[in-house]
Amino acid sequence: MTGFANRTDRLTELVQRVSVRRVATGEDQEDVAALRYRAYQAAGMIGAIPGKRLWDGYDEMPNARTVGVWRDDRLIASIRLHVAGAAHEARSPAVLVFPEILSPRLAAGDRIVDPNRLTVDPIAQREEPDVHMLLMRIAMAAAIYHAADIVTATVRPGHKAFYARWLHMTWVADPRPYPPLLRSLGLMTAQFQREKDAFLQKADFLRPESGEPERLFGPAAHGTINPTP
Repeated sequence: MTGFANRTDRLTELVQRVSVRRVATGEDQEDVAALRYRAYQAAGMIGAIPGKRLWDGYDEMPNARTVGVWRDDRLIASIRLHVAGAAHEARSPAVLVFPEILSPRLAAGDRIVDPNRLTVDPIAQREEPDVHMLLMRIAMAAAIYHAADIVTATVRPGHKAFYARWLHMTWVADPRPYPPLLRSLGLMTAQFQREKDAFLQKADFLRPESGEPERLFGPAAHGTINPTP
């Protein structure tokens, strides 16, 4: 358990240095689109795009939310999430790419939280190696707030072990095209309501702070989770 304890300490310390808020303004959207482009280009995941911005129709869906992480007033990471279910738009990137797997679950009444477009500034990743775990915690906050039955991850095969270890996810579909990305992605899922208690007991560093899910995903969620003085 030492690794988990160390991770908890590091993530707790990181949270004190950053601000986390939902992206709601045009300026924030521009910053997110530019960061995505830089990060995905650096990883060889996209080709050249005029304007050097990565923003697409999925961002305009009514069930899409994007959350950013700022350090010293500079955006260093972001994550987009879609909620699909009876009370929401029944579409998300994962649902549209893997319809034969996820559409029957929606038809059965399940609610799906689909985190995607996880993005970390390449320089910040070296300076803050645990910032991607903070994005995982934001996804956890979304799953808790929306009482998700299923949480998805669309990932490259090389990342499968990470999601299985830290998020208890199961590989359910081999990679397939995921436009506009140049690399195909596979599908992993977690049965969130069934496994969340055991998961959070093991990986407590991903447990959101009290009130954090509501601040990020509630109906008036434009507030900021600020560093603690």
